[in-house]
Amino acid sequence: MEKGGVEGAELYWRANYHWFLDRGYQLRPRYSPDWIPSWTGTSKYFEDCEDGIYLRRTQICDAVHVPTGALVVLKRTDKTFYPREAAIMQYLSSEPLASDPRNHCPRLMDVFEPPVYKGHTTQILFMPLLRPFHSPTFDTVGEGIDCFRQLFEGLQFLHEHHIAHRDLNINNFMMEWTNMFPEGFHPQADRRKKDMSGPAPFFTRTQRPTRYIIIDFGMSTQYNPGNLSPREKSLIGGDKTVPEFLKGEEYHDPYKTDIYYVGNLIRTEFMQGHPIITDIPGYKGFDFMKPLIDDMVQDDPSKRPSMDEVVQRFEELVQGLTQWKLGAWAAPRRKYFFRRMRIPIDIASHWKRKMIYILRKIPAIPTAGA
Repeated sequence: MEKGGVEGAELYWRANYHWFLDRGYQLRPRYSPDWIPSWTGTSKYFEDCEDGIYLRRTQICDAVHVPTGALVVLKRTDKTFYPREAAIMQYLSSEPLASDPRNHCPRLMDVFEPPVYKGHTTQILFMPLLRPFHSPTFDTVGEGIDCFRQLFEGLQFLHEHHIAHRDLNINNFMMEWTNMFPEGFHPQADRRKKDMSGPAPFFTRTQRPTRYIIIDFGMSTQYNPGNLSPREKSLIGGDKTVPEFLKGEEYHDPYKTDIYYVGNLIRTEFMQGHPIITDIPGYKGFDFMKPLIDDMVQDDPSKRPSMDEVVQRFEELVQGLTQWKLGAWAAPRRKYFFRRMRIPIDIASHWKRKMIYILRKIPAIPTAGA
């Protein structure tokens, strides 16, 4: 096979290209049965071409909603293993929940069951295209505050509606992008332009505030309103550091585990830096969060605060911060060689933006929709 061709799990999407198109969703040209690679007969390298970029996660494919032109993602799931995901998302996408500003869940546009493929019965969930919450990097402490607030608010909303997420990690926290990336980006190479011709231009979160979204309800559970402290068997997701799981405890309270997940996400992605992903070096300036985060990630789940308590304590912490602190540069905690070389440029760029924010009276804490 020619290098850069469609193979493996990607073949599923090509096999169903016309089936999706008949229902109003057009996959990228790469998955058309009539596709001829654009680099054929040229000197171009396949990864420099729009249609040469393969799926990073083969169960998720990007597409265009033909009636509206909106960019969407198609998530392929197996109802045998994830029987509750579609129902929970449909519930969260229904009114009046869908219009609640505290609802930070993706809107479910459609649910289809395509023809059986190689003996597998699958379900396809259709949602708006999002991008990783940490890309691009955060510019100010105030931008981080807005992110924390929306994350806490979103999980509090889920718990109020008796839903435990049960897998809230870096891969399941995203953000909307249309404000920050008005020209878009390649769905499978999100730092590049759609046509792969160069870096995708963007605005900072302060310049163009965004909304953060909690995704992936494949492991989630919705409980009866009266069951305030459910007991569940351990279900290990993307975050492998949950103390009650490491201790081998057979049953746990999924609400308390959610609290750990969120606290650990902030601890590793903001306060310390990700232990493996070098693109997430952590940031300076968020030490004021340490008392709250320490309580959220306690080894004893019963000592962790509820989400209502987390939100209350967080707002009290924010009220004690000055405008100067909120507008301060969120400097990377870990500086690799090339990053260190850029520090003078980054500082100068930040101060230029900060002066503009002050002169234009732009709020230090961004607020989407404000």
